[in-house]
Amino acid sequence: MKRFQIPILVGLLIITLSLLVGCGSSSDVKTAANAQPAAITTLSDSFVTTDFVAAVQQGSVNEKVVLIDTRSAAEYAAGHIEGAINVQHGDYIRTRTVAGATSDVKYLIVNEQEFVDLVNSLGITPDTTVVVYDNDISFGWAPRLAWTLQYYGHARAFSVDGGIQKWQLIDGRPLVTTPTLPTPNTTSYVISGQRSILASKEELSAAVGNSSFVVLDARVPGEYAGVTNATWDAYRLGHIPGAIFIDWADVLKDNAAGVWLADGSRPVKVLKSETELRNYFAARGVTADTTIIAHCEGGIRSSFITQVLLGLGYTVKNYDGSWNDWGKQTDGTAFPVENTTATLEALRDPTAAISDYFASTDELATELAANPATTKIIDIRSAALYAAGHIPGAINVSANALTVDRADGVQRLLPSQAEFIALANSLGIVDGDRVIVYDADSSSSAARVAWSFVYYGHDARALDGGYKKWTGESKSTETTVNTPVATSSFTIVGNDGSLALAADVLAAISDPAAVINDTRQATEYLQSVPRTDGLNPGHVPGAIWLEWSDLLTYDAATGAKVLKDADSLFYQFLAAGITPDKRVITYCQSGYRSGFSALVLKSLGYPEVQNYDGSWREWGKYNITDPTNFPVE
Repeated sequence: MKRFQIPILVGLLIITLSLLVGCGSSSDVKTAANAQPAAITTLSDSFVTTDFVAAVQQGSVNEKVVLIDTRSAAEYAAGHIEGAINVQHGDYIRTRTVAGATSDVKYLIVNEQEFVDLVNSLGITPDTTVVVYDNDISFGWAPRLAWTLQYYGHARAFSVDGGIQKWQLIDGRPLVTTPTLPTPNTTSYVISGQRSILASKEELSAAVGNSSFVVLDARVPGEYAGVTNATWDAYRLGHIPGAIFIDWADVLKDNAAGVWLADGSRPVKVLKSETELRNYFAARGVTADTTIIAHCEGGIRSSFITQVLLGLGYTVKNYDGSWNDWGKQTDGTAFPVENTTATLEALRDPTAAISDYFASTDELATELAANPATTKIIDIRSAALYAAGHIPGAINVSANALTVDRADGVQRLLPSQAEFIALANSLGIVDGDRVIVYDADSSSSAARVAWSFVYYGHDARALDGGYKKWTGESKSTETTVNTPVATSSFTIVGNDGSLALAADVLAAISDPAAVINDTRQATEYLQSVPRTDGLNPGHVPGAIWLEWSDLLTYDAATGAKVLKDADSLFYQFLAAGITPDKRVITYCQSGYRSGFSALVLKSLGYPEVQNYDGSWREWGKYNITDPTNFPVE
């Protein structure tokens, strides 16, 4: 049998089984009397490892298992895990006419009859363990099928963490091309009841503005902002008022083994650890004392988030129609949409650009060729890495060398004007020079150095992608040690106002026209136990957590970390609540990571951006003795 016929066969089997088992209408569906499906309370209730799949293949799992591949027919035919049945997306979602919607709604859950027909065709019985996989990032199609099974009370339904990429690329396990055909049931499946993990739009409508509920938007920032997918369907664009934005892919991380996809575009992704997940959701303001309703575009990505949250012990439901339903509703009072993107967009400086503060490798190469004498390159990597090879003309300086320590023990502060002039002169930098700072990759340290020059009114940029991108593009390097020739002609005529002091942060806490961005890791933001460095734990009251590294993505050609495009970055800040109608203060541990975020915000045209260089080294220190002026939560 030809492999491309598999999805067609599954569809035919569904029709055939509906005739064989006599399920002509939903009233014929059998449901076990007084059955209560077991609760989903741990991640292992929703996700299995590739090792479990391997154990199934080896016959060491003493249970009936049906393995399902939800990728396209072409991907399945090219290679799949042995024993996997190919099930297409259309087999477990439906398009229907929905009251109040301007057009048919896609991605809805199958009804009871359709569900029974599907599982019968696949040979799934109530005691079957169902394991579903897809690619490592697949918009949640495998979790959506597992969630559907869970909703209809199936005892054991799982997604495979890491998907087929982990199986093949990390584990080194083989794929096959021979298709596996299902063995249909001869006795109809009996539904054991329904779990309360599906939300209707009416439930979601009642949750808007209700503090007992959290509305979770699991789309991407552009969708939340109402500018992405604008032509997909007849939508009202924007987001549900009060919804907390969660980028669904943020629950994934790079694999610990450092294995990349075959095309070298990025590392294989796996689910974050339970601790990492709890910290992530807590830092986003998603707490376990509320009922959560998750949605996305069509209930696919949000089904993944729902499975994760269920596994963490949260009370959560997935809205299957999601924006494909809500966005089409004509009753804007019952189903409201908020979209202030255009208003906020108008507040940005239209002349600002990423290239104002971040240089691309091509821009640097062009600058070096055209103006080598006035292009001053600072390599902040270790001396050993510099000696092994660097960008032609670069001098080697530690990022910390361009900071000062205060007598009270607060370290890595911005030098005074006189101190900075002396440092710049020692590096041979004069007025009119263009300073480019780079690290091994895109780094907060390079951005912090560039920010220091920018603050004092000098033309400086961090190299996007760093040395990794430069060498990945086979651009020229050298091993010559370049020694700067000191000058005495560097001058400062003022500053750009992008430095915040502790008093500015304190004032911003109660200022509705200001917003504070904590750019640290979630663990630092949430930390409640005493720190070993003598600083009190926690974060500035009201600070919004958006980690600086979340502003980066992978360059597909070189594997270097680079900035996302300007639109994506703006929508990401907007979705987090960091908007250009407010004065933004960034902070971290010592003003490095926050310096990076501050430069990004400036490059996006935010009118008022300040980096608190004292950051937690100062705030956490003085909270111990002066909690009034340095409050912590």
